Amino acid sequence: MAGVFITGEGIDCCGKSTQLELLENKLQDAGIKVAMFREPGGTSMCEEIRKLLLHKDEAENIAPWTECLLYTAARAQLVHEKAVPVLEQVDCLLIDRYRDSTEVYQGIARGLGAEEVILLTEITTGGFMPDLTFYFDIDFKTSRQRKINSGTKPDRLERQPDEFHKALIKGYRSLVKKYPERIVMIDGNQSIEDVHQSVLRVVNERFDFNL
Repeated sequence: MAGVFITGEGIDCCGKSTQLELLENKLQDAGIKVAMFREPGGTSMCEEIRKLLLHKDEAENIAPWTECLLYTAARAQLVHEKAVPVLEQVDCLLIDRYRDSTEVYQGIARGLGAEEVILLTEITTGGFMPDLTFYFDIDFKTSRQRKINSGTKPDRLERQPDEFHKALIKGYRSLVKKYPERIVMIDGNQSIEDVHQSVLRVVNERFDFNL
């Protein structure tokens, strides 16, 4: 029997990666078999696509559809090579970003059209859907301040204009209303521990993990 598939979504510095790592650790401590991947990434091919999209000068003038197709290609490979087979072997699969990122970043913020991007994702992943998605909601100013505090160099997407990032927030919030049974919005402005407890409450309500 396949395990539970959970994804984390949100704008840069929303805390999703930290929260998924905390959830992974909690599951492991409880003796629950868990695997975690990130997007784009998770395989050698996908990590190369990640480097190109986020850190290579060649991607600075990338066309929106080229960007979309590369993200989608990385997802298709991750699903084929890792996600689907691994989900048959574990109790819980966690992925840091998934299909909602493409719907928001490329479909909405880039203006390619949500329905077109959704269709592309459906075709390339075979309709492989998460059971639960956490959207960690923070405002634009908080995201910017956290990035400054991190002291890390911003990647290509993080360097996009302010209006792009504001469109992402609006897009994600619209998805919460669009997919209410799957997406749960968590206030990412809380402390790390408070957010973690919020995540655990939802997981325990939805699944028989007793964390």
